[in-house]
Amino acid sequence: MEHLPPTGWGDVATRRDIDMVRSEMAAMSADLRGKIAGLRADYRGKLVSAMAVQTRTMLFSMLGTIITLGGLILAVARLD
Repeated sequence: MEHLPPTGWGDVATRRDIDMVRSEMAAMSADLRGKIAGLRADYRGKLVSAMAVQTRTMLFSMLGTIITLGGLILAVARLD
């Protein structure tokens, strides 16, 4: 006990104080989990949307490349 700082009984936390802090922490934890779930849903939606745009762009780019190469092959074949 001699290693403890000199304080009075007014500075000692009671069980009621600890229970109050625990309940406040539980409420903050639940609020934080709700916010994180909302962010996950938001970013998941944005990711799916971005992937759809990227897939569509790649599909049309590849289709254009295939049509161009097919036209070049036909043009070379007619020259012979």
